[in-house]
Parts: sequence; C-alpha cells; structure tokens
Amino acid sequence: MNERFFLLDEKRQQQILDAGYKGFAQNTYKKTLMSMVAEEAGISKSLLFHYFVNKKEFYLYLYERALARVKETLPDETNIEERELFELLKEHIEKKWQLLKETPFLLQFMSRSYYETDETLQKELRGMTSRHMTEPIGKIMKRAKNVKADPEKEEIIRVVLYIAEGFAYANMETIQRNPLEAMREFDGLLDYVKKLYDNKNRNT
Repeated sequence: MNERFFLLDEKRQQQILDAGYKGFAQNTYKKTLMSMVAEEAGISKSLLFHYFVNKKEFYLYLYERALARVKETLPDETNIEERELFELLKEHIEKKWQLLKETPFLLQFMSRSYYETDETLQKELRGMTSRHMTEPIGKIMKRAKNVKADPEKEEIIRVVLYIAEGFAYANMETIQRNPLEAMREFDGLLDYVKKLYDNKNRNT
C-alpha cells in the first residue's frame, strides 16, 4: 500500500473507502471491477492502483478497517465481571446494528465477505476475523458473571452470535430503516435462548 494515500485529507480517503465498500457490497470479489470503484470515488483507475497495488490489497485493507469499526461496538471492559452474558451480547448487537444504519455499505460488505468463496482471500479473511473480532469478543464475553465457570460458555456465545448474524443478514432492510424495531424482534429470539440456557443451568 502506498503511504501517499494517508496524505490525502480524511474526506477524500473516506470517499475512496466508501466507494470500495459499496462496490464489494453489491458484487462478489471477482465481479467487482476496480474501474467501477474508481468511477464511484471520482478518481481514475490508475490513481486507485497508485494508492493500492492491486484489488486484493484494497479489499483486505477495507476489511481490516471494517473490523476496526465493528470492534468499537464491543462493550466497555469496565465491570464486565458484574454483568450478565446476554446483557453484554445485546449491547454489542445494538451498537453494531446502529453502525449498520449509519454506514450500510460497510456492514453489507462484511456480510458478503462472510460468504466470499474466492480462494485467494478465504484464509486471510478468516485469520483477520479471528484476530480482530472473534478472539476479542470471546475474551470479553467469557468474563461475564453468569458464564465464567460454565464449561460450555464458548458454545453458547458462538450460538448467539451466529443467530445475530443470520438475523441481520435476513433483516438488513429493517435494520437500516429502523434498528429499534429489528432489535425488539431479535430480543424475542434472545430471550428464548436465554431461557434455554437458564433452564440448562438450573437442571445441572
């Protein structure tokens, strides 16, 4: 990556990144042309390649930036041990969906990246997701007061996060239009899983 990209003013940088998020959110990696992204950003394709060596480098930079934004939605680590798991998960999901409303193409880009089949990207995407998202979420959630001693805590955290991702993918339009409405519906699913989890713990 050419460091001159960072010499651009922040607004210009964001225009280029937003064009990338929009392009890759609407098409697969292979079908997204850098010429399309450059046109959306209002620059020439040659200038885009001046800042980013190739399409893969640009895509991975976008993904890393997106992960950093989503990481900001994680609960504050203050008093984690005094809070319930489902309270922490709900806070994270609410903040993430608010981010989706504010920057729809960023989250659409990430949703599409989960299903990206390009073999040149898969390994690196999985590694970046693990380092910057999965591991930090797991470390925070496993400290919640009602799961610290639970040997199955990793499984319940994974299940709830998978449910949240699937719900977000199926209800993208509702979340963008009215995240509070979507959250009310999701709360019903979350309450159901919480009851199952609480019943399991009472019976063990």
